[in-house]
Amino acid sequence: MWKSNKYLDSAKLLIFFMALSWHPANADGFLKSEHLKTVETVCAIENYEVGFCTKKRLNGSHVIFRLPVIKSVLLNDKVHAFRVSATIENMSKRIILNAKLNIKFGADDAEHLHFIVPQKIIYKDTSSTEISHLIRSDVKSMRKLYEKINYIYFNADPTSIDIEPLEINFVKNQ
Repeated sequence: MWKSNKYLDSAKLLIFFMALSWHPANADGFLKSEHLKTVETVCAIENYEVGFCTKKRLNGSHVIFRLPVIKSVLLNDKVHAFRVSATIENMSKRIILNAKLNIKFGADDAEHLHFIVPQKIIYKDTSSTEISHLIRSDVKSMRKLYEKINYIYFNADPTSIDIEPLEINFVKNQ
């Protein structure tokens, strides 16, 4: 009798977890790293300046801007926020001293985030994600940006995100 109950209990448990995994509340609608891999801007570098930018791969001297991190976090004071980080991959054969980016989550200026990468990046290297911005839901001046990131994150739709370089500073040979 014990064996039949054990198998019956195991079967019930298996059916329960299968049903739970099919529940719509467990639908995978959150933004993941594979969604963010589609967000990149490639810019050609000509004589220490940005020539043009595109979404396509380039050969030659260029830099690639990516947005590898948008992370939902709950802070100690029970406030929801998003941690956002951008990176630069340097394929320009020059050393980047620092850069300033404009990350556009929507068309409105209030939905843009200015991001500074204060890091030296050598040829064929990528900046780290240690520096990030925390976009809090309780900060009034960030409310529109927070709501746009919240929409993008919970709908897993990064199509409206764009990265534009505002300034790239290179080491110039004297």
